[in-house]
Order: sequence, then structure tokens, then C-alpha cells
Amino acid sequence: MATTDDDEHMQRLLELQRREIEILRATRELEGDNTSDDDEYERGGHLSLRPTVPDMRFEKQFERSVRELKESGASTMTIFLSAVIKDQVIMQFITGFTWCVAGHAWKWYRLRGQRVNNKESFVFLRGIKHGLTRWATTAYSTLVNIPALTTTPTPAYPVE
Repeated sequence: MATTDDDEHMQRLLELQRREIEILRATRELEGDNTSDDDEYERGGHLSLRPTVPDMRFEKQFERSVRELKESGASTMTIFLSAVIKDQVIMQFITGFTWCVAGHAWKWYRLRGQRVNNKESFVFLRGIKHGLTRWATTAYSTLVNIPALTTTPTPAYPVE
């Protein structure tokens, strides 16, 4: 029974793909079909419906940076500081921090007129204060009780 369901799903998938190709061709005909023979959308006689996914791996960028620095005569330490530390650590941190701040600013901008009172805008800061207070209390009680934790307790009953 599973094979008949799989066959039905496969037939439906093929029919949907055929319809998608027909719609794409009809759209291109309406647009004037200005594609050339060596267009990157046509490969091997069939249409590629979606653009290719760009190569987002950092290896090629890293290798290109190292190659350019070597060609310019940079030392090994300069290559390490520039290609590894700057490009892979510092710039990633700055990019992430910027996106985070921009996201929070955008959320604040969208929701700025929806707040009923000012107490709601300080919930995040109160949460931080609560967390720091709880951490400080735990750290203090641990430090005060360290002598009691490190000494050997005497048993309450006689040991023979």
C-alpha cells in the first residue's frame, strides 16, 4: 500500500513541476523572451526554475584574502592578523552586533506607540537587574559558606 501512495505522490509532484514549467514558459513568451542561447537559466535543454544558491562558504574568501596579502608581500603575522583575526573574528562580531542593535531599534520603532505605560519599556532592564541580584546572592552565600564546605564535619553519633 505504501508504494501506491508513493506512486501517487510522485505523479502529483511531476504534474506540479510540469505546470510550473508551462507557466514559466508562458510568462517568458508574454515578456518577449529576450533570453539568449547561452543564458544561464537554460542548461542542457531544460529550464532551471530557481537561481543557483551562491557559495557562502568562507574558504574561497579566506583563500583569496591570503593570496592577495601574499602577492602584496605581507608577512605571516600580518596575514594572520588581517585574514584571521580581522576578517573572521572582529568583522563577524561587528556585523552580528550591528544586526542585533538594528533589529532591536526596528522593533522599538514599530512598537513605540503601542506601549500603555513606561513600566513595560523597562522590563528587559528589570530582568537584568533580577538576574544580577540573584547571581550576587548565590555568589555571596557560596563564598560565606566555603569554610563550612571544606572542613570535615564531625558525625552526630559515636563512631567506634
